[in-house]
Amino acid sequence: MIELHLSIRLPRHKRRSLLKAFEFVAAWARSERGCLGVDLYLAVSDAYCLSYVERWKSEDELQSMLRSRHFSQLIALTELAPEFIGCEFRLINEIRGLGYAAEVRSDRPYPFHLAEDAREKPCIDVKEHYRPINIE
Repeated sequence: MIELHLSIRLPRHKRRSLLKAFEFVAAWARSERGCLGVDLYLAVSDAYCLSYVERWKSEDELQSMLRSRHFSQLIALTELAPEFIGCEFRLINEIRGLGYAAEVRSDRPYPFHLAEDAREKPCIDVKEHYRPINIE
């Protein structure tokens, strides 16, 4: 299993609309082959800190998703955030930053500055610092 962990700070004036957009992208991911699940979390200590987690069955299926429109939409949402906290791909024996997606998508336009800026910033462990959210 491989997990994608993405963390951003939500804008105060567009918090609800951006949460709904992430919920839409999560539903899209859940329908893709190989996706084992998607969860959204808000930090317990900061209601504007969002963590988005996808779980994938295999690296091949994750790489297929990284080349898809789904991932492009996910990254586009992060560009609406006032702060990009980080992105990690947690494989069985290693954790890679957003640069991993840049490697897989090397044939497509990509905001490489995100990969470089986020490389050294690990995401917070969701289970310790976040609570699940459910948008109605």
